[in-house]
Amino acid sequence: MVKNEIAFEEWKHVQAVIARKSESCLKIRGWIYTLISAIIIAHITNKITWSEIEVVLISIFITTFFLILEGIQALEHWRAIKRSNEIEQALKENNKYDGPILSQEMIKCSSLQEIREVFILNSHGFRHFVMPYTIVYIIAIIVAFYG
Repeated sequence: MVKNEIAFEEWKHVQAVIARKSESCLKIRGWIYTLISAIIIAHITNKITWSEIEVVLISIFITTFFLILEGIQALEHWRAIKRSNEIEQALKENNKYDGPILSQEMIKCSSLQEIREVFILNSHGFRHFVMPYTIVYIIAIIVAFYG
């Protein structure tokens, strides 16, 4: 196979990974919204006998669990996008393809710098990852005490 054909095949696999990771993140976010909404509605309608503190603590625990779960998926999503960009650049330049290395890119251990870059410094990552969970925390606390 010619180098460009191999690069294009890897690029197609990377696109499939990106699609799966995006879908996983949406499913995880759907579950968090569903579970927290159910807890809040059950608390407001007195279907559960938890105190406000218990509702907040359970909501924080569940939200944090899903935050970590989605964070793992989002980090892999970001790596796949980064790899896709590298392959596209190599295809444009027609000479610097270094692959296929998708599996190596996806399994490497995360450094704090990489995590910081993905979720905090990257405005897209902050808006689409950190902010929704922050809003869930705030809503759960407000509704538990004032709902």
